[in-house]
Amino acid sequence: MPKRSSVSLQKPADLSSGLALLLQELGDWLHVVLPGHLARDWQGIHDEGTFLTAWAGYYAYTQDPRVPELATALFDQWERWAQDNFVHGYHPTQEVHHGTEHFLIFLDWFYRIVPENPRVRIALEDGVHHVGNWATESPPWFDWQTQRYVSYSLGTRTVGTEGFNFVDHLRLLHMALSGYRATGNTQYLDLGLRYGRVWAEAIRDLPEVPLFLDAHAESEAHFADLLRSFLKAAPQDITPFARLENHIASGCPKLLREIGKATGETVFSQAALRLGRGCVPYLTSPVANPAGQVLCSLLEDGLAPADLDISETTFAAWDTEQDLEGQVLTIDIDKPPDFSDSIGYRFDMPTYVMDRNGVPSPLQTPAPANLMLAWSITGQEAFAVDACCLALGKLQLARQVFQDGRHHGCTAQSIAATVRGHGRCWGAGDVSSILAHRGAQQMYAAALSHPTDFPGLVTN
Repeated sequence: MPKRSSVSLQKPADLSSGLALLLQELGDWLHVVLPGHLARDWQGIHDEGTFLTAWAGYYAYTQDPRVPELATALFDQWERWAQDNFVHGYHPTQEVHHGTEHFLIFLDWFYRIVPENPRVRIALEDGVHHVGNWATESPPWFDWQTQRYVSYSLGTRTVGTEGFNFVDHLRLLHMALSGYRATGNTQYLDLGLRYGRVWAEAIRDLPEVPLFLDAHAESEAHFADLLRSFLKAAPQDITPFARLENHIASGCPKLLREIGKATGETVFSQAALRLGRGCVPYLTSPVANPAGQVLCSLLEDGLAPADLDISETTFAAWDTEQDLEGQVLTIDIDKPPDFSDSIGYRFDMPTYVMDRNGVPSPLQTPAPANLMLAWSITGQEAFAVDACCLALGKLQLARQVFQDGRHHGCTAQSIAATVRGHGRCWGAGDVSSILAHRGAQQMYAAALSHPTDFPGLVTN
C-alpha cells in the first residue's frame, strides 16, 4: 500500500453533474471488485458485511442489480458460516458494541432493499429476538422491571452480570426498531419506547449529556476502562466532547428521531435536538461529516435553522468561490489529521493535503456533509458543488491506496469508509452524506425526468 498518492481535483459544473461523477466512480469500483468478492468465502469478521453499505446510496440512485447480487452472495456466505458459529441467530459470546454491527448495519439495510427475501428477515429477527429476551432458549439480557440491561457482555450462551448500562446499549434499540420495521411486531417498538425513554429523558434533562445510566463513581470508572478497551477509537477521557461523540458514533440522533416519529412522544425529538445543537461547533471541521448529516436530517424533519442555533451568517466566511479545479489533493496514510477534538475523527484516519499552486497545507475545507448543510441553509449551490468535488477526489484517492473494507468494516483506511464513514461516523461519509441529502435526491430525480423513491438509503 503506497503511503502517499495524489489526484487532480475535478470540479463539476453543477450539483447534478457532481452526483453523476460520484455515481460513475462508485459503479466503476463495484465493477472492479465484484468478481473477487463473489469468489471469496466468508471469513467470520464481526463487521465483514458492513462495507456493502458503501453502495447503499449508489443503489438508491441507480437501482444497479449488481448491488443486491453481491449482497445476496455475501449473505449466503455468512448464512453458511453462521450455522456453525452462531447460536440461535446471534453470537455465543460478544460485547454490545461490536456484536450488533452485522445486524444493524448490513442486515438492516439489506432487508430494506430485498424485503421479499424471507431468509433475510428471519436472520434479522433471529438477532433481534434476544434484545428483549424473546428467545427463551438463551439467557436473558434485559431486566424489564428495572429497565436495564444486565451487562455489556451479551451472548446467547454467556451473559455478564455487572449491570453496567452505557451509550452503546442504544445500539440494541436500533436492532429492535429494525425488527419492528421488518415484522410489524410492536413488542420491538415497545422496548424501544421503554428503554429509549429512559435515555431520552436523561439526555434532555441532565446538566451534562449522559454516557451511562445510574451514574456514580464506580460507573464512571467502569466507563473509563471501556474507553481504553474495545472503545479505544473513542475519546479516551470523559469530557463534554466525549459525551457528545459517543452518542453520535452510536447513531443516537437517528434512533431518537425514529422512536419519536413512531410514538409521537416529544421527549425523543427534544433529546435529538440537544444532540444536534451539540454538533454545531464542528461545522468548520474537515472530518465532521456526522455533524452536517445530523443537522441536515433535523432540518428535513421540519426544524428551522434557528432551532439548531445556526443561520446563514454561520457560513458567511466560507469560501464558495475557491478554485478547486485542477488543485492537487494528496493522501498521507501514516499521519492522522490534527482534528482529534472533532466529531468524525478516528485515530487511523489519513491526512489530506491540498497543494495549492505548489504550496501544500493540510486540508481545511469543511467536510462534504457540512458543505451540503451550508447549501441547505443558504441556497448557494456552490457549496454542494465543492462537496462533490472533494468527495470525488477522496474517493479516487481511496481507490488508489486502500482495500475495499471487507477486512474491517469500521477502519478509517478503506474505500468503504471514505464513501460511508468509518466506525465513529455512523453512515456519514464523504460520499454518502451527499447522496443522502434530500435536496440532492430531488435534483437528481428531476434531472432524470421520472419519479425516484430512493429506497434503502442509509441516513442519519
